[in-house]
Amino acid sequence: MVPPPPAVLPIDLSHPLTLPPKVLPREKPDLNGRLHDVPHQPGVYLMRDRLGKIIYVGKAKNLRKRLSHYFQPARSRMADLKTRSLIKSIWDFEFHVVRNEPESLLLESKLIKEYRPKYNISLRDDKRFLLLKMHPAEPWPRFFLTRTRKDDGARYFGPFAHSGSDPHAQGRWCALLWSLRPQRKSAHHPALDAAPVRPALLPAGGAR
Repeated sequence: MVPPPPAVLPIDLSHPLTLPPKVLPREKPDLNGRLHDVPHQPGVYLMRDRLGKIIYVGKAKNLRKRLSHYFQPARSRMADLKTRSLIKSIWDFEFHVVRNEPESLLLESKLIKEYRPKYNISLRDDKRFLLLKMHPAEPWPRFFLTRTRKDDGARYFGPFAHSGSDPHAQGRWCALLWSLRPQRKSAHHPALDAAPVRPALLPAGGAR
């Protein structure tokens, strides 16, 4: 009987992701034999060394296909020096299934920033994915782009997995999604200030 696929739960990136420590055997185990337990689903995988320390975090559209690359002798012989060194150091692996590729990108980034694995050379800086912020207490609420979520009464949307390094591009995307028009902070119109109507704020749903 084929076992059911692992449950896929929404990831919560607002809190640290604590992974329990592992006590690993002194002899390197046969990791290739564990691949049949890995699903053909998107997710994030972690590699540990013989001391149980996380040394690499990666993402995959198909977890089993990606992980199998690490444990095939023919492929490992053709790999570059860094990858061969990583493969030689792997004593254990684990995986976390997500719902889609954007979620895997977000989870990978968070884990790399929290554990700073030895073999990850990217995503280790302090950059965060962009959030869209709106404070409903303002008379005319405005939208801001930020990388930090605070407990300040504001409403936050995101994070956006494809923020990249260009915040202006993300702002243009948000403007298109909500049909927003940029407005200078100091711009006021007497007729609007005196109007007894409340401005429309947001489409329903999606707020956090």
